[in-house]
Amino acid sequence: MTTFKKIATLLMAIPLLLAAASCTSNGDQAETAPVIEDAAVLDGTEWWLMEVDGRPVIGQTEPPINLRLFAADEVRPEAEYGGFTGCNYFGGLLQLEQETIFLETGLTRNVCPSEALEEQENAILTALRSASGLRLTGDERLQVLDDDGDISLTYQPKPIPTIDARLADSEWRLIDLDGQQPLPDAQPTL
Repeated sequence: MTTFKKIATLLMAIPLLLAAASCTSNGDQAETAPVIEDAAVLDGTEWWLMEVDGRPVIGQTEPPINLRLFAADEVRPEAEYGGFTGCNYFGGLLQLEQETIFLETGLTRNVCPSEALEEQENAILTALRSASGLRLTGDERLQVLDDDGDISLTYQPKPIPTIDARLADSEWRLIDLDGQQPLPDAQPTL
């Protein structure tokens, strides 16, 4: 390759390198997405935790580590939140207009199965207790922000289960229930 071709190739690569260096791990829109001010935007949503302080979540738990959000309505006089840390369930009031947005009103007290999960749970609860805002990014991530506007927790939407195509438009008839046949006139189907 001639010197001229090498220089031309390098000059063409510079804009690509600059563009790649300016991107964030959450996409460009993550930095400019506005902070959520109305809980109705997130009403009834469930989110699965992906990162705690920029580190991937450890341990697969059942149920998954999650956060659920509910707006105020005729049943709930105030917006609420709840979730699971991997060890314990938590919940409380969600007040987006306040300095601290997650007001904890309940937490179960189960022992975590490992020290690593306990440390992660403490980080999750600390981040929620000190959160000052929520941001929904263009790539459908929910970010919990601290007082400085830094991301402390990152959630993804709960995955929507898929149905095996072989089961679509099929009908099933119950033939046995705990070793017993259904009543002769019953036609339980699924």
